[in-house]
Amino acid sequence: MLPSPLRRVLLVAAVSLVAAGCGSDRTYPAAGDYPEVRLAVLADQAPGRYNALAYVAAVRPCPQDASCLDGSVLELEEDPLVDAAPVLLAAEATEQFTVRARYRMSVEVGAARRAGARAADRADDEDLGGSLTLLGYDRL
Repeated sequence: MLPSPLRRVLLVAAVSLVAAGCGSDRTYPAAGDYPEVRLAVLADQAPGRYNALAYVAAVRPCPQDASCLDGSVLELEEDPLVDAAPVLLAAEATEQFTVRARYRMSVEVGAARRAGARAADRADDEDLGGSLTLLGYDRL
C-alpha cells in the first residue's frame, strides 16, 4: 500500500489526465513559438510559420475554387468591430472552434495562392500571396 500523501498525488494526477481527455475534440496542437504578424498581412509574408491573433467570425462551407480538409473553412477577422475582408482558413473538425472567440493561430504560409482565399477577392483571378495552413492554436 502506498503512503497516503503519495496516493493523493497519484489520484489527482489520474483525475487530471482523464479530465483533460474528456470532451476534447481538439485535433491541433497548441500554438507554436513563431513570429507574430497581423492577420491582415499574414498571406503576404514570405513562406514560413507565423502566429496571428484572430477572431473566428464564422464557419463557412468551403468555396468551390478551394480544397478544404472537411468541407469547411474558418472565417477569421482581426477585429470584429472593423469592417474588413475576412481571411478564410481551411481547418479540420471546425466544431472545435467557437464563433466570436479570439485565438492565437499558428499558420504556415506556403507558395502563392490564387483568388478565393479572401472573401472580398473571390471573383478576382490574381495572386493573393502564400497559401495558409493551420498548424495549431490557443484560445485566448
